[in-house]
Amino acid sequence: KQYGPVMSVRMGRQDWVVLGDYETIQQGLVKHGNAFSGRPSIATIDQITEGHGVLFIDYNDHWKRQRRFGLSTLRGFGVGKRSMEDRITEEVAYLNDAIRTHDGKAFDIQSILSNAVSNNICSIVMGRRFDYDDERFKEIMGRLARGYITLLSDTQLLQYVRDLFVAGTETTTSTVRWSLLCLIHNPETQEKLRKEIFEVLGTQFSFENKSKMPYTSAFIQEIYRYRTLVPLSVTHMTNEDAHISGYTIPKGTTIAPNLWAVHNDPEEWDEPNKFKPERHLDAGGNFVQLKHVIPFSVGPRHCLGEQLARMEVFIFLVSLVQKFEFLPDPKAT
Repeated sequence: KQYGPVMSVRMGRQDWVVLGDYETIQQGLVKHGNAFSGRPSIATIDQITEGHGVLFIDYNDHWKRQRRFGLSTLRGFGVGKRSMEDRITEEVAYLNDAIRTHDGKAFDIQSILSNAVSNNICSIVMGRRFDYDDERFKEIMGRLARGYITLLSDTQLLQYVRDLFVAGTETTTSTVRWSLLCLIHNPETQEKLRKEIFEVLGTQFSFENKSKMPYTSAFIQEIYRYRTLVPLSVTHMTNEDAHISGYTIPKGTTIAPNLWAVHNDPEEWDEPNKFKPERHLDAGGNFVQLKHVIPFSVGPRHCLGEQLARMEVFIFLVSLVQKFEFLPDPKAT
């Protein structure tokens, strides 16, 4: 509010530039995407990745080749297709069985939900899923939680797989957990969601019917807006001197796109601090895909796994609401 949508902030010994509204982020990351798609060097990450992987490497021909490799490989394993839908649906069945072992008693879903989401990555990377109590799987999940995971001998492939696990597990898991928490705190929303799910799908599931489920789509889009998982996105860096909104930003400047500000802009959202799925529906009750919801960022470096993540969130949420009612722990203080 005080300094406008382009603001410099001292971070340690560096001056970062924060892009603080939708138009400025679009101008930088999309219109001038080549100039704003670098990655700053972060010592701890450089030490772990040794300059490999895809998430944190700089914007150059090597990154472009790795990006194309990732997109083509994910498509080859069925991401966005029925085969991937079947894999995720199968995993949800195992998750449901794990939930049922608690016999309706209150419990923390984080661990088994994280296992389920990680198993989708395992099915792509390793060609198989793991039982949640499998010792090798628990070792992988433990290493992932500590930020250290080894599976393979080739360094570039190892770091690529690590990026898939790191970026593809915690984000989707947290999105589903926030969804469940919002259902617990908004029981009338949970009933609306369940009513639409059963009216359209019954007890079965089909991703292709998503277009017939406007309230479910609105609920998910509101989750993405209401709880921005990476508020300042993954930092970018200018590859050359760049000009934006009347400012000149020198080459090598760290850029932080403020996604939280976009999702909470009072000029765009009525009562942005409130959870209201209905804001994503038109007067006729139809779902409206709003451009100001950008949880996966925009531009050349938008999330590689966006399509997989959107499919996972939809299938997990719908399947869980089909099978269970989510209530607060009656013993919680």
